This record gives sequence, structure tokens and C-alpha cells, in this order.
Amino acid sequence: MTTNVQVLASSDALRQGLVRQLRDQPGLAVTGGEPRSAAATRDVLVMPVADCPLARCAELTGAGTRLILLASLPSPREFEAYRRAGAAAYIAMTPGSPDLLSAIRSIAASGVPTWVPEDGLNAGRRIPAHGSAIE
Repeated sequence: MTTNVQVLASSDALRQGLVRQLRDQPGLAVTGGEPRSAAATRDVLVMPVADCPLARCAELTGAGTRLILLASLPSPREFEAYRRAGAAAYIAMTPGSPDLLSAIRSIAASGVPTWVPEDGLNAGRRIPAHGSAIE
């Protein structure tokens, strides 16, 4: 099964870099675009936090979008705000990190509502959308 991933970013360099990073991965069909060009035919949407204010996050996730947010300076407070707005994942924007691919695969395969990397925020816990941490 192919997972349709859309990368939206106002920065051409960031968007192109993320598309390049993901497009050769087996099982992924990856497209890129401007932040306002969200396509309806995608399984996972990837956006930097800078291009997705909380209201936009809530709008997208309220429409059923599984949204992965990339943060240049991740913080627990911001993570919590985006989690409450419905984001499926909030991860550090680290070049070459396997976290983005892991989040895409995990969310697409299982529909896990919120995913954080094992060594990232919350000391390696996955936090379900409904609340308490899973060790």
C-alpha cells in the first residue's frame, strides 16, 4: 500500500529538501506545495510549525487530516498546544533525522493519534490524543 504524503512549506528550500528526503522511500508517494495548497487526496500532511498556526492546525485536523508538524525549536508547551489542536505528530526539524519517516510510517499504518520520537519530547513516551503517557 502506498502512503500519500504532502509536504507544505513556504520555504522552497525546506519543501524541496523534505520532498527529496522522502520521495525515494518505498511505499511513499510524496508531493510538495505552498502552505495554502493542501490537497484533499493525501494520507499524511507535513508542515513546519511556522506555516501552521494553531487555528490552521485545528482546521486541518478537524477535517480529518493527519498532520505532522516540524518545529525548529521544539518546546513542551508548544507540543501540548498542537496536540490539543489535533496534530498527529510534533517533531524536531533535524536534517537527516529518521524521526519524520518513522512518524509518517507509524501514523499511516496504525492511525496513532499523537507520535513523538523515542528520544524526543517527553523522554521517549508516546502520548495518545486522549491524555496519559504510554511507557
